[in-house]
Amino acid sequence: MPFRVVVPESAPWTMVMDGAFLVAGLLLVCGVLARSVSRLLVSGACAAAGVAVTVMLLMPYLSPTQPAGGRPYAQGRFSTLPARPVTGAEFTLALRLADGATGRPVDDLAVHHEAAAHVVVTSEDGAVFRHVHPLRTAPGVLAVRLSLPRPGRYLAYAEIERQESGGQLLTGAFEVSGTARPDAYVQQPVTPRLTPAVLVAGSPVTIEVGTQAPVQPWLGMPGHLIVRSRDGAHLAHAHGTAAGTSALRFTLTFPEPGRYLAWVQYAAGGRLMTRPFTMDVDR
Repeated sequence: MPFRVVVPESAPWTMVMDGAFLVAGLLLVCGVLARSVSRLLVSGACAAAGVAVTVMLLMPYLSPTQPAGGRPYAQGRFSTLPARPVTGAEFTLALRLADGATGRPVDDLAVHHEAAAHVVVTSEDGAVFRHVHPLRTAPGVLAVRLSLPRPGRYLAYAEIERQESGGQLLTGAFEVSGTARPDAYVQQPVTPRLTPAVLVAGSPVTIEVGTQAPVQPWLGMPGHLIVRSRDGAHLAHAHGTAAGTSALRFTLTFPEPGRYLAWVQYAAGGRLMTRPFTMDVDR
């Protein structure tokens, strides 16, 4: 199981407190060794002890330093308003971020691929797909308005990147009630070209998808590929390169065998295109 150990740096006020206690102790030791306690030594020791105690009492109210080697991972929680969205009606999907070490709101997201966060929402069966970019509405809070056409359970994934740290994927789920309605986001399936033709878990595969017209940059890249395992446990986001004038090429490695749902997204003719397909991965 991968893990990382975060080692906090010493805060300046911690060093001040430790130094003041050390000075107070040294002055008292000097007085004992000299076999006479002068007024100067007593005053110095009291002053140093007073500084140390003051800093110690104020420490809970001072900002903690960030760990060395990057900030700790953020903890995220998805929620909806209203709590039970209804099909066809707009609702707010919110993501609350808290620092994994301090519990304070995370407000230091770095813009990556032209957005502070990329949120992917899919119905559990993969029939409904949304790729949206929430906005900051409060410290540590990102929110976006959505409308979904089908009832059931939805899976939510957020890709974030903190400043001076790496990327992170946060996951959640929510329920939508109501009856099925027409989806305004019509997605025409596409048949990709796979190399090799038989996909094997743990081995890289090249996925080539034809486009309806020459692609235009979107979110800083020619194309994006979102891949989700059927059970929703795994999500990958790959960036493509242009393969000629009307094709995109992606390289991806699948961690486990099974069926994967995929959506390729690109801009062409001033429109954003989303083309779904599925892939089966052998052992």
